[in-house]
Amino acid sequence: MNQKKILLVDDSKTVLMIMQMILDKPSYDLITAHDGEEGVEKAYPAAVTTT
Repeated sequence: MNQKKILLVDDSKTVLMIMQMILDKPSYDLITAHDGEEGVEKAYPAAVTTT
């Protein structure tokens, strides 16, 4: 089966939990982040550098 990746980004743990419950299907690979910076890191891990 070809899973579609979904990146959920929200600073509200409640919103993330509700969205995970809605989208929790075998055809989706859910990835969550708690803010935009974390979302970018998860979306483009090779592009993020730390100093």
